[in-house]
Amino acid sequence: MRIVVCSPAFHPMIGGLEEVARLCCLEFHRAGHQVTVITDTALGGAAELPFPVVRRPTFLKILHLVAGCDVFLEFNMSLKGLVFPLLCGKPAVVSHQSWFSDIRQPATKRARLKHWTSRRVINIACSQAVKDYLSAEAAVIPNAYDDHTFRLIPEMERGRDLLFVGRLVSDKGASLLVEAVGRLALDGIDATLTITGSGPEEEPLRQQVRQLGLEARTSFTGPLRGEALAREMNRHRILVVPSLWAEPFGIVALEGIACGCWVIGSEQGGLKDAIGPCGATFPNGSVEGLCGALKEAHTGPNPIMASFHLKTHTSRIVAAAYLKVLEKAKFCSLICPPKGVRKSGHLP
Repeated sequence: MRIVVCSPAFHPMIGGLEEVARLCCLEFHRAGHQVTVITDTALGGAAELPFPVVRRPTFLKILHLVAGCDVFLEFNMSLKGLVFPLLCGKPAVVSHQSWFSDIRQPATKRARLKHWTSRRVINIACSQAVKDYLSAEAAVIPNAYDDHTFRLIPEMERGRDLLFVGRLVSDKGASLLVEAVGRLALDGIDATLTITGSGPEEEPLRQQVRQLGLEARTSFTGPLRGEALAREMNRHRILVVPSLWAEPFGIVALEGIACGCWVIGSEQGGLKDAIGPCGATFPNGSVEGLCGALKEAHTGPNPIMASFHLKTHTSRIVAAAYLKVLEKAKFCSLICPPKGVRKSGHLP
């Protein structure tokens, strides 16, 4: 197939959307399909990829690319992006990696329009929670992780306790984790904490660490990715994903499990699907719930359970599921989802 992939954010940016789009495109290419990526992300420090990535293209360039494809795949719905397959009469598949607006607030007009539009395209949802959120049927295909990079590294000493990985913004809940570590210290539990990432909340987090007297046990590494992140995960016993909002999925949980971490995450949204039997959840925003989960945490996931859980999240398996949907979509119009997906909402 000739597949045009539209991903507003893409490599070398760091994030779940960027990673799942990159992994799927690599597997599509390896399977012999012709892949072209359209993105708004500038080149930056991007490594070379084996397929063309057209960055910040003009309207006419996008129109030309979409006119020559068999199927259009969009990661996260962009109403502007869907104009192109509509103009060219090409089938459109949307991989929903997030909510249309903050689900803690009433739906915006744009969100309501996206709900309406989702009934007129072919949908893939990254978790059951995202599927339940949509106003349309969708195939639930969980996200993949980089199973070549994230793995057990036996020679690494697992000498630290808690690890946070993510953007340092309020919704990711790093401050909640720092507060929980402070409370554990008052109970006589001295846990080490590593915070990996960057963002506007970094200085407030450092101030919070100082105020709670946790400087000696807390490290800030800055953002890490790839092999460096895998090695950092292998140094820790527990990965904590304390998001205040409902995560649509949570690839970082898969990465942590693959590196031998027990994962503790907030329970709303799709994060619980990513964690599976390899960790525990607590109510979003509850420092008491997080403290309880930390006190009861295992030293690591059961290797057999972890292997079984991760098997369905390899990039090869996930991309193969995507390709089944794309193959069916190829024979449909933009406004006619394939029969199997429309009726059942599951993989054909």
